[in-house]
Amino acid sequence: MRRVFLLLAIGVSLPAQQAPQVQSPQTQPPPSGSVTGHILCADTHAPARFARVSLVRLHDTENLERQIGVMFSSFGGPATTDMEGAFAIPHVAPGTYALQVDLAGYLDPTSVVAMQDWMKPDPQVQANLRSALPTVTIRGAETASLDASLERGATLSGKVLFDDGSVASGIAMQLMDAPAVVGAGGSTARHRGGLHRSYSTDDQGNFRISSIPPGDYVAAAVIQIQRMVPLSTGRSAFQNVGSSQTIYAPGSFRKKNANIIRVSGTDEKSGITITIPTRGLHFVAGTVIQQENGMPVTGGNVQMVDEDDPTLMLNGQIATDGSFRIDFVTPGQYTLRVMNAFERPQMDGTAPHRISHHYGTAQASVIVASGDATGITLQVPALEDPTKPPPIIAPPRAAATPK
Repeated sequence: MRRVFLLLAIGVSLPAQQAPQVQSPQTQPPPSGSVTGHILCADTHAPARFARVSLVRLHDTENLERQIGVMFSSFGGPATTDMEGAFAIPHVAPGTYALQVDLAGYLDPTSVVAMQDWMKPDPQVQANLRSALPTVTIRGAETASLDASLERGATLSGKVLFDDGSVASGIAMQLMDAPAVVGAGGSTARHRGGLHRSYSTDDQGNFRISSIPPGDYVAAAVIQIQRMVPLSTGRSAFQNVGSSQTIYAPGSFRKKNANIIRVSGTDEKSGITITIPTRGLHFVAGTVIQQENGMPVTGGNVQMVDEDDPTLMLNGQIATDGSFRIDFVTPGQYTLRVMNAFERPQMDGTAPHRISHHYGTAQASVIVASGDATGITLQVPALEDPTKPPPIIAPPRAAATPK
């Protein structure tokens, strides 16, 4: 950001030779390398038109600097291929890059690589990445060429319904690696090409997810309730606070009940149905206050963990008045825990919106039976150093004794 210095002369006259010299800050020139190339569709041999092309920085194997795989492209963002499938990315700094391509229906070339491998500086891992991916190395001001051919991926399609038979339209969809969800299947967590797009159901509750690499997956729908909470400043302003829950196919809040879907090649798996439960759901609500003075905290999160199934976690956001509400709760016994509670100064239009205090954690056991659980108060203690958030505590794994 450019700094502007204003010199005010108030009743003082300086000789010309003593006048202060205001110098413009030196700006670093942009990198002078560039990458050009063509992208084709392997199944049709036609140009991959209007594909988004980016470069992903790989570790420098010579000095093993810990460079995490960071998205890199021209200053204006990812390049887009033209009608001939050609692209050009200017201002590329020296380094080795892998090609990443986003085109609906096709696999991103980086989808063959496990995500954790991007982070490893191990020379052998990096050598394997370079042999498996289309890469290019920039050493200075040269223009390098890099072409790629995209393979078509698999597709999953289906429908999302409520348990009364009505269609669920506009529902966000997720496709996750089965090992990450239920600890089963043969695939590993990958840098999934195409799966970073947003998918949702149409007006008939239908969904279609494309560009899927081979592997084992779990399909899920995400439901969310938004509520407006008045800000604690006393102004006529509100905060938008959300509560969400994931329903795994065929229709369970619990990961262990999720169906595993295996795809390979250009499979077209259809007929997947996810049923969203509407009966027997409750909400849990309360307030988070400071243990020292009873005043509400102004932000943070509250997490609920099922004491019989710790993989079932629900999350709620703490509003500026200290209140929280967690929806979509099924009957059971839960551990309710405050996570990263904090305090922000009131917004008056002049002070930056920064966290001024962090607080410790607090928890309580809550039983949800035939109705909502409300009026819960959680008191968070002060920290020895309020400028730093408390360490993250793993959720409980053993079942607690019911009250």
